Amino acid sequence: MYNNTKRSFILLTITLALFACSPRIHQGLEKAKYDLQTSKANPQIAANSPLILADAEQSLDEARHQWKKSRDTDEVDHLVYLTERKLDIARENAGKSLAQANSVVSQAEANLHAKSLAIESSNERARASNIISQHYREKAEDKEDQVNQLQSELKALKAEKTERGNVMTLSNDVIFEVNKADLKPGAVLQLNPLIKFLKQNLGIKVTIEGHTDSQGATDYNQDLSERRAQAVRSMLVAQSIEESRIAAKGMGEDFPVASNNSDAGRLQNRRVQIIFSN
Repeated sequence: MYNNTKRSFILLTITLALFACSPRIHQGLEKAKYDLQTSKANPQIAANSPLILADAEQSLDEARHQWKKSRDTDEVDHLVYLTERKLDIARENAGKSLAQANSVVSQAEANLHAKSLAIESSNERARASNIISQHYREKAEDKEDQVNQLQSELKALKAEKTERGNVMTLSNDVIFEVNKADLKPGAVLQLNPLIKFLKQNLGIKVTIEGHTDSQGATDYNQDLSERRAQAVRSMLVAQSIEESRIAAKGMGEDFPVASNNSDAGRLQNRRVQIIFSN
């Protein structure tokens, strides 16, 4: 018994050491695999909780698939949690079964014990189901809270919902010098709310679009709109926003939102738009 325990401890130590050395291995996933193997190898656990062990193995298989498919740490952590919880229940069943078996002194008591185990197993499965359901509910509530928080922050940026997603519009006259792609000294201050939002929501990407009015040559307006979009992108990168999260393009004078026949209309058309996406 001592040697078996010692060998198991050494095996677990070696396994965990290997986990730590490989970034491609999900440590929780490998530990759950080891725990499942040892539980299945335990006759007491295998005899008393075959259905729960099967459920645990199914959760572990799904976790392996998710890890291999997408390396989605949150989803794998969730499935590993379910696997370990089911194994905990199986071990609890085994401990209760062993204690009860030791107290059996007659065939009549053994029959009664078997019936009790069947009822208890059903109750344990129901309890496991309730725990899992509660976990899913809490996760769904957390996700809903995150979505609500994100929408609230976008609303604070005055981003409007459109067919293309949430769009934040900035007036060129506020952040750019006239007919130039140079940001005004106060432009960073104007864009601070956007910078803060992107730093707090690392899963959000943006596309920056530069727009002009129709005054001047078409080619000039196209070039100016591109340079302005790139100027905003460069400023965000300088503020430690990852380049891979930011795209920029010039739209020229092709997408007016108002008439170019008036000063007010041209002012609306001279704009930079930030389109948010996941």
